[in-house]
This record gives sequence, C-alpha cells and structure tokens, in this order.
Amino acid sequence: MRKLAREIRGLEHELGVFAQGGKGATSRKTPTGILHRCDRLSIEAQPFVYASRMAATVDSAAVPHRRPLTDGFVRAVWRRRD
Repeated sequence: MRKLAREIRGLEHELGVFAQGGKGATSRKTPTGILHRCDRLSIEAQPFVYASRMAATVDSAAVPHRRPLTDGFVRAVWRRRD
C-alpha cells in the first residue's frame, strides 16, 4: 500500500484514484483518513469505511489459518466517480 500511495502522490485528482491505509498503527487510522478524504471530495464516506473494515476483518480471520488473503495491509483504494 505504501508503494502505491507513493506512486500516485500528487496525481490522485488527475487519476481519480485515492489510497489510504497501511500496517500496524497506520491501519487503525484508516477510517479517519477515509472520512477526511471523503469530506474534502464531498462524497459519502460510510461505504468506504465499511469496505475497509470488512477487508481488515477478512484478512485477520484468515491469519489464524495461515492463509492470509491479503499481505496484511488494510486497503482503501477507490476511484472517484464524475
């Protein structure tokens, strides 16, 4: 996630793609980051916060079975609709 966010930095509005999240403490700040970003874009944040939490839940549920479905990152990547 960090690499994706770094690569699109400064191009988010042009591309219409935004990235939020990370590992550890950063992952716990993801919902707040989504809320702030959506507020700036004047779009509803709740669907993105929900999707982010569901991705984190699925990821954490798979870890005890030694089958991580993602690489441990909480993902919140979306495309802006015009």
